[in-house]
Amino acid sequence: MNAHLRANLWLFGLTVLSCCVLYPLTLWLIGQSIFPDQASGSLIVEDGKVIGSRLIAQPFTRPEYFWPRPSAVSYDASASGGSNLSANNPQLRDRVIQTLSRLEKYPHGPQKDVPADLVMTSGSGLDPHITLKSAYYQLDRVVDAWTQKTGRDKTEIRELIEDLLKEKASAPWGGLAGEKLVNVLEVNWELRTLMAKFAKRAKGSGGRLSWTSGRRGQWRVGLPPPSLLFVRNVRLASYFGVSHFTARRS
Repeated sequence: MNAHLRANLWLFGLTVLSCCVLYPLTLWLIGQSIFPDQASGSLIVEDGKVIGSRLIAQPFTRPEYFWPRPSAVSYDASASGGSNLSANNPQLRDRVIQTLSRLEKYPHGPQKDVPADLVMTSGSGLDPHITLKSAYYQLDRVVDAWTQKTGRDKTEIRELIEDLLKEKASAPWGGLAGEKLVNVLEVNWELRTLMAKFAKRAKGSGGRLSWTSGRRGQWRVGLPPPSLLFVRNVRLASYFGVSHFTARRS
């Protein structure tokens, strides 16, 4: 009896040591030595302060920055999830209309189609990427805003931002699958740094992103006032069945 008890205790102790100590410690050492950035959360640090993670979306609403996908959880990482609204749910249509009204405040030429990922939330509500097509849809607005803030030539600003998007765009599996994507937080961070040397002088906040602490950190950004918009021919289907939305002003 005592022999069986000792054997079980030894087995229990070795299992706890292996699974709860040695295995996690081994993974931690491998992660910190080979993939230190990824193992620490893919954080972006500036002046000793963490301003965000490349893996979690943050809200941007100022016109000089690229905007992420909508979030059903208000970009709260502690409440990851989707809206779970069906394609024929009126609440989904109302939310799409509100999103389109914000996008259409800044015209992009006659009847420019809105990419679906700019109006449809992701399953987690925290997707940090948008498609390259969505970034180019916002390009006119971003270029105009930085042209006003820096006072530099519009063509020069456009070329710089286009080069940045091309540099940061990448497709899954090394380009073997899916559309090209850009990380919104990473691009906006690089964009601010790139444009800082073109600014003539600081104007108010100077377009500078300021980090605030609280229940969850977020960029201090301003929400543009909504514009009147009538949406026609918006067919709500499942996300993978929608390639774009057509928005028209009345």
